[in-house]
Amino acid sequence: MNEPTNIEEAAEFVRASETVVVSGAETKRPQLDSSAARLSIKSLSGIVDYEPSEYTFTAFAGTSLSEIDEALCANGQYLPFDPPLAGAGATLGGTIASGLSGPGRLRYGGLRDFLIGARFINGAGQIIQGGGKVVKNAAGFDYPKLLCGSMSTLGAIVETTFKVFPRPRSKRTLELTFPNLDKALEKIHEITISKCEPDALELIPTKNQILLRLAGNEDALTSRIPAILEQLKDCTPRQIPEDEANSRWTEIQEFSWTGGEDWILKVPLTPSSVLKLESQIREIDVKHHYSIACNLLWIASSQTEDLTSISSILERCKLTGVLVRGVQQRSIYGFHRKLAIHDAIKQTMDSEGKFPDLL
Repeated sequence: MNEPTNIEEAAEFVRASETVVVSGAETKRPQLDSSAARLSIKSLSGIVDYEPSEYTFTAFAGTSLSEIDEALCANGQYLPFDPPLAGAGATLGGTIASGLSGPGRLRYGGLRDFLIGARFINGAGQIIQGGGKVVKNAAGFDYPKLLCGSMSTLGAIVETTFKVFPRPRSKRTLELTFPNLDKALEKIHEITISKCEPDALELIPTKNQILLRLAGNEDALTSRIPAILEQLKDCTPRQIPEDEANSRWTEIQEFSWTGGEDWILKVPLTPSSVLKLESQIREIDVKHHYSIACNLLWIASSQTEDLTSISSILERCKLTGVLVRGVQQRSIYGFHRKLAIHDAIKQTMDSEGKFPDLL
């Protein structure tokens, strides 16, 4: 494995290699092409520029999320999309490549909404700049958005620029328990179209439970809670103490509800497909969790045969799953249709085919 200490060294390594697989802190351990040269961006670390008054920062791709959070917290700021696996050592580059957002995406938008600039190395070993270092930036082609969720198949991300938000002064979490899954799904719909303005909304299907998080000024939250509880008479609500709530949200963000060696599949979906999907998933008995008001499903298991079964279910439901952790034969499961635009983007950003595709 090559672990360069500067961007030029990384570019030279790409130019000298036939094929390249990029890695960071390996918190996700995706499928790897064993014949490809390994490029680790872990040593490309550190904050390059951070101006709290501008609400933006620039950092190398190997910088850990925990280092970023510490710097932002000291200035009362944060990344609202709750980037996962910060406690495990995840990096900015790996988070972008895997396209991961946490529960906070519901209210504020996801990773791609906060990434405003990036530098990456393309298949020719050239260092390309996309976006900029200010929020209102319209210069150049929007490469950063294409890099989100690309699994490093379009290039090696080496530097990133994000916008940030003020950190909320207070948060409250309500646990809502329902007699069945249908009622829970109905309530999720009601909450998303109400004036509740949830900060996060997660579904634990095996318990028919919803976790509802609110964020803002302490006095404002105190005044809002009674009205919200009034809307929840058809379930069993419980306001969770702060320490317990922090633990529950950390468990979600760190995937602690999975086994340490489990593969993890990310499945974008719509709330209307949950009931049909859920009845089939429960037959396999894999760990799973619905996030972002049932617009994203996480599935985990230690058994490879479970992945095969899940792929068949997703195929029938016309859904696609992306492997974000676990070493398997491929990274895309379920329904998948390769579009012409995919080939066009790949040809533009990696015409040499240096970075192996997912399929």
